[in-house]
Amino acid sequence: MKPLGEFEVWFVTGSQDMYGDATLRQVAENARRVATTLDGLESIPVRVVHRPVVTSSESIAATLLEANATDACVGVILWMHTFSPARMWIAGLQAIRKPLLHLHTQFNRDLPWGEIDMDFMNLNQSAHGDREFGFIETRLRTARKTVVGHWEDPVVAARIGSWARARWRERLPTAYTSAARASAPATSPVTGSAWPAQTALGPNAASLRIDARASSVSWLKAACGTPAGCLRPVWGSIV
Repeated sequence: MKPLGEFEVWFVTGSQDMYGDATLRQVAENARRVATTLDGLESIPVRVVHRPVVTSSESIAATLLEANATDACVGVILWMHTFSPARMWIAGLQAIRKPLLHLHTQFNRDLPWGEIDMDFMNLNQSAHGDREFGFIETRLRTARKTVVGHWEDPVVAARIGSWARARWRERLPTAYTSAARASAPATSPVTGSAWPAQTALGPNAASLRIDARASSVSWLKAACGTPAGCLRPVWGSIV
């Protein structure tokens, strides 16, 4: 089980309708395989959820707006399996409010030099699609993380995992303090007395209390003009 399995990143693949149904079915199958493989890796602490291939401005905007409205979604991974015209992405990139990771990869690690034909080239245009997508991200000044390399490379997975973990940490002040308020009355910062639910939840409840308190301290420091720094436990607590 993933340590942050209640959270997810969406895996969204770009293409366009001109390739035809057969090619788009293969794009969807390959994208699902990539997402499923990443989802099964321990180095990525959140779930990786495959989303339908987007092929138009409308489907792109609808998917990214849905990501904005999904609380469990902490970020979106974008990959261009084929060429996906950059102009189709403008409205969606301007609307997205969730963190983005641009995965610049290709489905096949090696090129089948003896078998390459136009069908293969039409299907595997990540070198073209991801490059143009990077250009439009830059032109729009879109904040994002870019990871380059083959999706089966452990280094690539580790970089995706680090990004996902950092995006989850950005949610700590909201997610953890809300959970702390909902779980039980405030505990004493002096005695660190346990929540009523701690007996049932064990160390997870204790960790939740520490992180919620650390988040509150961090926000208080920021509000008072003192650099908050990274969220960290209050070591004087008894848990």
